[in-house]
Amino acid sequence: MPGPDGQIADTMFVRFSAPPNPQRVVLIQRQVNFQNGKAPNGRVVLASLRQKCGMNTKRALGPSGVAWLMDEQANPLPATYGMACSGLTQQSSVNGSQQSPGTSPFLLSPNPFSDYDLQRLSRMCKYPINITTLLDENQAQTTLGSLSVTMTENGIDTRAAIATQKYIDKLNAAQTQRQIDQGNHQAVPKL
Repeated sequence: MPGPDGQIADTMFVRFSAPPNPQRVVLIQRQVNFQNGKAPNGRVVLASLRQKCGMNTKRALGPSGVAWLMDEQANPLPATYGMACSGLTQQSSVNGSQQSPGTSPFLLSPNPFSDYDLQRLSRMCKYPINITTLLDENQAQTTLGSLSVTMTENGIDTRAAIATQKYIDKLNAAQTQRQIDQGNHQAVPKL
């Protein structure tokens, strides 16, 4: 049922970083669907976002959408090559498949971390804070049927994902060593 402002649905999605680091919010996404005839003008919404976040630094997600790119102190960053990033753990799963019984599930890779993995991850989401929306600047004069705005804390997300993967790697290595040690203490079978 629509509220007094004409909104049909207002949904928030929040994702937290994984342990062992302290849990922090790494993604907030808000999706608002508007009732016909009560939708705001895209130009007004874009002006409001620019008032709050500053002038958008680059286009996001292909031909439409805008992004604000910031460092971890929320200072605007100049856009360079590459698009805004939606975070690391959105692209992976904590409950990934297990390769052998008794091992912990992996976060980013079923194999232990390598130096190459660390370099790749540090370049994957090079902008620490991203705020993105699919609001098209070229069609901002139209009314909106819906609006989605996403903010990601990629610096925190990357560090937490790396710490989690290293923790899981350490647990798996300890489990493997226990299995080897148990096998070394087994009695020799009688022939």
